[in-house]
Amino acid sequence: MGLEIIAYRLRNQGLATTLLWLYVRGIDFIRGIPFQRYCQITPVLYVGPQYRKSGKQALERWGITGSINMRTEHDDALHGLTFNHYCHLPTVDDQAPTLNQLERGVEFIDKLLSDGGKVYIHCAGGIGRAPTMAAAYFIHQGMALEEAIALIKKTRPIIRIMPPQIEQLKRYEVLQCEIRDESLEIPFRDRETTREG
Repeated sequence: MGLEIIAYRLRNQGLATTLLWLYVRGIDFIRGIPFQRYCQITPVLYVGPQYRKSGKQALERWGITGSINMRTEHDDALHGLTFNHYCHLPTVDDQAPTLNQLERGVEFIDKLLSDGGKVYIHCAGGIGRAPTMAAAYFIHQGMALEEAIALIKKTRPIIRIMPPQIEQLKRYEVLQCEIRDESLEIPFRDRETTREG
């Protein structure tokens, strides 16, 4: 399995990104502390790997006030790794969160950020599930899917969003476009009614 992942990354992401992935994942695993440089997507939103107690302390120093855990195989609450605000959206590795999970995650992020907080989204490696959730948030904010992924890759070039995750993000993007279109139509309908009345 490990060699297949390395071969896939070499073919699709090139030598430099594959070496960066090996380095970042190896150091993250050994230390249990994420690299801030490869996690801070915006000043208030971070994407990265699972952390340990020392990692939680580092995240607190960064100002993180809440986290979203995308792992089915690990619940931070059972290991004393939660922040004041915690959202667990268990998703099988390499699979997509449900649309409901994406919406719950986006609502959690919106609330936390509107209260002045910072959020850390993680899965096991910060490679697929966590970037998927972050992309959904950026789509909700009005970005196109490709733009959202490019923003995440700018900081975290080692991400690998799997085909089922991309497909779910496409569905989420369509839903968000429909919601935005409906919100634009309602004021227009109200103006029409006012003119007639």
